[in-house]
Amino acid sequence: MKNYEFWFIVGSQCLYGPEVLATVDARAKEMAETLSQALPYPVVYKVTAKSAGEIADAIKEANYHDECAGIITWCHTFSPSKMWINGLVSLQKPWCHFATQYNREIPNEEIDMDFMNLNQAAHGDREHGFIGARLRTPRKVIAGYWREPRPERKASAASPLPCVRILRSSWRGRKCSIRL
Repeated sequence: MKNYEFWFIVGSQCLYGPEVLATVDARAKEMAETLSQALPYPVVYKVTAKSAGEIADAIKEANYHDECAGIITWCHTFSPSKMWINGLVSLQKPWCHFATQYNREIPNEEIDMDFMNLNQAAHGDREHGFIGARLRTPRKVIAGYWREPRPERKASAASPLPCVRILRSSWRGRKCSIRL
């Protein structure tokens, strides 16, 4: 059995500043570690990509590495999904779009722009889903709060999401199977 892993690639943008991006980075690492504990193969946090070039580079690297069985994406806040187009067009691995937010609750009474900058994944994930649909790219979308046990159950039972025994994906009309 090969030592597969799944790469967690996060989308954001530079306009939030280094402090917010450092927080997003730390949260993404925590999310990947939590998912790794619940899934049969590790989820490795790779990058918080802030440009089309960073995204394309991460996806090229995923395509190149045999141990990478697929990518899991999460779009922090208003991550312009048009940045993902070139990378996703070149993707040759299974893709799971994980639509979640870091915080479960939204503090409606004391919400401010700092909170909004860190916690508006719903907007980025909605746009990311739209781009995936427009590209007609095969993917599995999993929505749910990341700390609950249900999303990883959906993940381990999903296809084309990695973590299943036989992974079937139609990529540009071709069928491929990956045995994990």
